[in-house]
Amino acid sequence: MANWKYKLKIKDLLTTETSKEAVKVTAGKVSKRIESFMKWHPEDDFGWELDDIIDRFAGFVEDGDVEEFNHILDELYDWTDRELVWIE
Repeated sequence: MANWKYKLKIKDLLTTETSKEAVKVTAGKVSKRIESFMKWHPEDDFGWELDDIIDRFAGFVEDGDVEEFNHILDELYDWTDRELVWIE
């Protein structure tokens, strides 16, 4: 069992709604939540990979689709597993 170092609360932002507009709104909210998470832990260097994920969620607001959103979310889950961050 992993010893999680942090918790990142985003599950409350996720929705089963698959319309492009709903997913864009969700991507924007997830991006802002991750940015807030990073601000709460300024002493930790989460690296370029998390910055890239934030940028991709933020950019998604402009021109993404559900498949791309799910791909970025998968990358976030992979990153959190490596960095011992629990997603709730």
